[in-house]
Amino acid sequence: MGKRELLLIVVFVILGVVLYEATGPSRAPGASFGGIIQNFKRHIQGNRASAEAHSTATTPVGAGVRELRVTLGQSEVTIAGEDRNDISADLTVTARGFDDAEARQAADTYKVAFDNVPEAIVMSLGGSRSSLPGPAGLPGPPGPPGATRERRLENRSPARVMLTLKVPRRLRVRLEPFGGRLNIDGVAAVDAMGSRGEVKIANVAERVSLTHGAGQLTLDHIGALKLNARNSRGSIRHVEGLVAIESVAGELTISDVTGPIDIQSRGTDYRLEKLAALQPPLKIDATSGRLRIDDLKTEARIDGRNTDLDIALAQAAPVTIYSTGEDINVTAPPGGYTIDAIATEGRVSLNDGNLTPSGGENEQRAKGAVRGGGPTITVRATRASVNLRGPSVK
Repeated sequence: MGKRELLLIVVFVILGVVLYEATGPSRAPGASFGGIIQNFKRHIQGNRASAEAHSTATTPVGAGVRELRVTLGQSEVTIAGEDRNDISADLTVTARGFDDAEARQAADTYKVAFDNVPEAIVMSLGGSRSSLPGPAGLPGPPGPPGATRERRLENRSPARVMLTLKVPRRLRVRLEPFGGRLNIDGVAAVDAMGSRGEVKIANVAERVSLTHGAGQLTLDHIGALKLNARNSRGSIRHVEGLVAIESVAGELTISDVTGPIDIQSRGTDYRLEKLAALQPPLKIDATSGRLRIDDLKTEARIDGRNTDLDIALAQAAPVTIYSTGEDINVTAPPGGYTIDAIATEGRVSLNDGNLTPSGGENEQRAKGAVRGGGPTITVRATRASVNLRGPSVK
């Protein structure tokens, strides 16, 4: 095909489109050739304009109301408990659009709404991607070539929502699945069904029940904790009651808790420290990952599979440790205790007391009193070794 024939084909295609636009049936907005071109420009150029809207709302809280239920999407939320009898909401929305008018319309879409149900107030936020103006059927603009991931996400996001709630401190707070930055302080209880991103919860009198993933986690001064964590990284401190955790991946530090503690983990790195006030029992079931425990003084049962275990006792206590596939390292307490250690397909190494391991290549064992005896430390290793160190000097 020559250049002349190709040029004729292009001309006929253009004429056909023009005639179809002039004589064809009416279509939905954006479905015309001009609309398609406009939508394509939007997709390439992105949301270039932005606008900010600020609003406030207040609702009274009756004596019979016990709970605040919050329904949000991707947001930055701060909830503060105070001595008050109403709920105050302060909302700031920064929205993006193809032009100034579209950005302003998008920002003004978001409003705080309160609904009363038996014994609870439900707070929701108007405004969503589906309600925002823009080209139908097209994904959010990807941002200019070479843009950073954060810039591309900003271009795709319909708005940045920042919400501050001041509530009576006697209320329980319940959040529907949520993504973004969350900060809660000084309420009676927290029940967060699902959260992703940075989460800080402090000074909760009763309990925190939290499902969290993919972000920084800080929990401090709470009554009791039930946590389901996936790839969470952070700290848990000053918990007065039961600490129950199920975790996958991530890294968590637990300190200054009263307990008891019950942990089920897979691929998670844990460090437990400052356990002077910990109440029995301590129960940990870990697969893969790492476990470091300092200053253990209470009854404990630790099961590890392919988990790097390092346990330091500050006081003799009935402790049982099982491990398959990874060595067990134990720092002995300064007082008297009894050791009962067996390593199958491994070795027993004792660097405290005068006991000598017995057995052969397939199994070694050691059992006896150290410094006059006391609570029994039971250690079982399979395809791994047992290493007992002398007391740490502080």
